[in-house]
Amino acid sequence: MVEAALVYCTSANGQIVQEFTEAMRLRRMTSLIKESYAEMATTMVNDLRLLHEEGFKFATIILELHYLSRLLEVEKLNLNAVSTFCRRPEIQQLAARLTTAFPDSYADSASSDV
Repeated sequence: MVEAALVYCTSANGQIVQEFTEAMRLRRMTSLIKESYAEMATTMVNDLRLLHEEGFKFATIILELHYLSRLLEVEKLNLNAVSTFCRRPEIQQLAARLTTAFPDSYADSASSDV
């Protein structure tokens, strides 16, 4: 799921930063785009709304990764601590929350880990 979140961020950023601005530049500098600026803006706002709404599905994983990073920041991990860290109740609960939130992702990774 982390990979999906990163792909989403990269794709959304590319669409916002590159595609929208390039479309406006092409509209201004060439005759390739026939839509009016208003029509283009309406299309872009609708696309942005969809991107915005799609991004909410990654809120859970971002929250859980933030929680995990906070736990790791306060740990002094040696080899023994690393081996027991994943068995701590709060880490088990975090994994359970992610498994519940993204069952398809974890089913896929569990079968590929075998």
